[in-house]
This record gives sequence, C-alpha cells and structure tokens, in this order.
Amino acid sequence: MVFLKKNLIIFILFLACFLIFFNLSSGGMYGDDAIYSVRSVGLVDFMFAEEQPTPLQLFDEFPWWANLSNHDHPPLIFWLQHIFFIFGNSLFLAKLSSAIFSLLTIFIVYLWVKQEINNKTALLSALFLTINPYFIWFSKITYLEIGVVFFIVLTLYFFSKFLKDKKYWPFFGLSLGLTLLTKYTALFILPVIFFSLLLKKRTLFKEKKLYLAFLIAVIVISPVIIYNAMMYKELGHFDLQWAGLLHQDSPWSLDRSLSKDYLGNLGSLWNTLSNTMSFVYLGIAVLALLYVAVRSKATKQLHNLQAIILLSIFSLILFFTFFITPELRFLVLFAPFLAILLAIFFTIMKKKIFLFILVIFIIYQAFFTINSVILTKPIGKENIAYASIKNQDYGINNLDKYLNNLLKDKNVINRVDFYKKLKIKDPKLQKYKLENSFDYKTGEKFYPIIVWDPNINWFSGIWLFEKRRFYNNLPFFNAQEFVKLIKTQKGVGEFYFIKATDKGPLTTEKHRQKFSNQLETQLIEENTEVHNIYRNDGEIAFKIYKK
Repeated sequence: MVFLKKNLIIFILFLACFLIFFNLSSGGMYGDDAIYSVRSVGLVDFMFAEEQPTPLQLFDEFPWWANLSNHDHPPLIFWLQHIFFIFGNSLFLAKLSSAIFSLLTIFIVYLWVKQEINNKTALLSALFLTINPYFIWFSKITYLEIGVVFFIVLTLYFFSKFLKDKKYWPFFGLSLGLTLLTKYTALFILPVIFFSLLLKKRTLFKEKKLYLAFLIAVIVISPVIIYNAMMYKELGHFDLQWAGLLHQDSPWSLDRSLSKDYLGNLGSLWNTLSNTMSFVYLGIAVLALLYVAVRSKATKQLHNLQAIILLSIFSLILFFTFFITPELRFLVLFAPFLAILLAIFFTIMKKKIFLFILVIFIIYQAFFTINSVILTKPIGKENIAYASIKNQDYGINNLDKYLNNLLKDKNVINRVDFYKKLKIKDPKLQKYKLENSFDYKTGEKFYPIIVWDPNINWFSGIWLFEKRRFYNNLPFFNAQEFVKLIKTQKGVGEFYFIKATDKGPLTTEKHRQKFSNQLETQLIEENTEVHNIYRNDGEIAFKIYKK
C-alpha cells in the first residue's frame, strides 16, 4: 500500500500508455494530419493542393530562407516528427510523436501541480487529464496540437518556477521560444504571462532577467521572423496565417476571417468541448472554475497556479471567440487547464459526499474514455457513454503494410531517391517532380503500376499514395492519370487497382466519381485476381485487383 501511494503517478502513466498505445496504428489519416506527416518525412513544405502553393512553386530557385519555416505553420513539430521518420514511414511512427508528447504532458502537469500545491492534487490532475477522451484521442493522431499543448505546459511550469526563483529565467525563456515555434495558436500564452506577472509578481518587470528570458525566446523564434521578413520582401506578404489575418493579397485562397457571431462562436466552443470530453466532465469543470474564482475573491487569496489556470482559460475563451475560429483541433488546448481545475476543486472540498462524487466521476469518466478511444464499437448512447470523436479504423494501416510488402522486393524502373534530392532543394528536380512528370520510355514495362481510386479520401490518399510518389518517384497514379498513361505506353507489367469499399475511407458523396466503379466492373468481368484489405473489425475496407 505504501509503495502504491508513493508510485501512483507511475500507475497513472501506465494507464495513459494503455489508452494511447492500444491500437495506435489502427486509425488512419483523414485530414491535415496526413499532410503534416508527409511533409515531416522529408521536411519538404508541399501541400499537394493548387490553392496552397509553397516556396517550392512560388520561386524558380528555392531560396535559402524557405528552409527556416513553412508557408502555414512554424516548423518545430515538423522537425521533431521528422526524427521518428528516420526509422521508417509507418503509420505508427507518424503517430509516435503525439503519443510521446501526451505522456510528457501528463508528467509535466503532475510535476507542476506538485510543485505549486501538493502531491494529492498533482495526482488527480494527471489522472483527470489521462481520462479525458478529447486529449487521448488527439494523442493517437498526428495533428500538431498535442505538441503545442506539451510546450505550453512546459513553459508555464518553468514560468511558475521563475516566479519563485529568478535563476530559472533561461529555462523559461527557452521553453517560451519553443512554444511559439510550434503553432500560432500558442500566442494566447503571452497575455497569460503578462497578467500573471501583473497580478502576482510586478517587481519582476524591473528585473533584467525577465527581459533576458524574452530575448532568448525571440532568438529561438528567429527562424519564423526571418522567414516572414524575407517572404514580405520577396512577395509583399507574410505566411499563410498572417497574410489571412491581415487580409494581405497572397496566392492563398483560404478564408481566414472569423465569424462576427461571437455568441455563436462561444456556443460552438461549448458544444465541441461538451461533446468530446463528456458533458459531466465539462459541467463539473465549469462549476470548479466558478467556485475557485469566487472562493479566491472571497478569501482574497489567489495562488500562483490558480491565477495562471484562470487566466489561461479566460485567455483561450477570448482567443477562440474573437480571434480564431473554435475548431475541433484547437480546443484541446483547454484539456490540461480543465484537468488541473477539477483536481483543485475536489481537493478543496472536504465533505465526504464529494469523495463519493469523486469516485463515481472517475469510474464514469474512465469508462467514457475507454468506450470512446479503445472500443471499435462503443457501448451505449453517443455523448452519454462515449464521445462524438471516435478513433475509427478504415483499414489504412493494413493497406499501408500491404503496399510496403508489395514494393520492397520490386524492381521499379527509374526509381529516384527524391528524399535526398529534395532535401538539397535541387530546383530542376523540384520542377520536374511538381509537374508530376515521369520519365518512362515508350514500350518499357512498369514493375508494378499501382492505380488508386480517386474516390478514396483525399488526405488518406496523400499518406498512402502521394507520399510514395513524391519521395520515391514510384509509379502511383489515380485512375484518371492511368487512362492517360496507357494511351502513350505500349505495355504495362504488373498492375494493381486499389478500390475503396463503402467501409473504407471514401470522400464525400458529392465529390465521388463514377469512373472508378466502371473500371472495377471491367476488371471483374475480366475475372481479375482480387485481394481484400480488412479493417480490424473484419469489414472489407479495400479491394485490390491484380492483373
């Protein structure tokens, strides 16, 4: 029992490992996570979309400064994710960075709260974050947000240390710089730091070490500053995000304007949070927020940690109501602050009834999280028994493995190591590749040709097919490209047509094309050999026709 009490954080981290790593590869890539991952493979800023040209297309010769950042996001998460891709390009490795960031976040939250309050509150904070399905779900996919959450928590941890002991100023400055090097949504942390200093430690405004810390942060984010300065000098606008917010003329057609329906934005924020972490979790968190705020005012005591948490939540609410659209991916930034707030609330409450409520709440929320992120077919009713965000499996990982096995021993003609050459930014090679030109000689056979169904989710297709075509010049074509190809070639060797079923990752109904069905019908009539790729629940996700 003594060992258990002293090592509860280890058990919480084991629980987190189970929730995060269980079937980590079973999901797939259905959104920007696919693009982020493919870009991280070779650190090539390319979006596979005409409406988002990058410096690869905007300049005849690739400028040196374009290596410092990206056209849409700061580079740090891409750099870190790239480290994992050194060991391969699997779906597991693509998700591993988010998984590790989430575990580190739980541990830093524990250290932070233990430092500021006590071990009991720290353990509850770590546990509440672990059984938050919203946080765990993002830990199992490859968006940038979990990395952002980690660096935000790390910065606030060292900021709290700095408030107590000025010797931590280098760590505070470095972590702040790294945070701002992750994603622009992290900017909400700046008013949190400013008002925390104003409320709790005004004397630090007179300290040289505070400004030295900010100087370190500026030096760390200098790659993004230089990138934007050079882009403005060369093209007359900043990167995609800043150009959109400032309404600058730019080659990007994406609308970055925020709805002026601020009440609607606030309602959307509430609906997203209540549907992703359970209404009970959010409801108690709101009560905790109000109680801690009122109690602090009544007692005229506002602990450093409480001040930072309250300011962070308030800053995020303002941020996503008035400045940035409250999209699903963004709002996971609330997760660590709500977890800490819940822990503070339950440790403040001394009556036995609250201990009973705490136990029931932990059991319910643990079930809710397991039901949401572990079970393939959740039990009960959505938003009551499980979150609206489910870790769905469309067989992408199984198809990825199939393709790796198919290609490993094949003699693919004219194979070019685009990974190495794109890293050195060979302008000629870039132009050649971006035009989707393949230097195949008439009459030469291909071993093999892989054709994919364009009705497959566009993002999934980027991870499965465009990745291999882009970095390795492997002969992957969508069905329309293949039709054009066979008109100019005398022969084709091995031919594979990958067709998604209605259980696979299909694009939306309005974007589907009939051509793929016609090609499949023809192949069936010719008695073409067919292989099935299954989801983990046994449903057929893809059919692969081999000729």
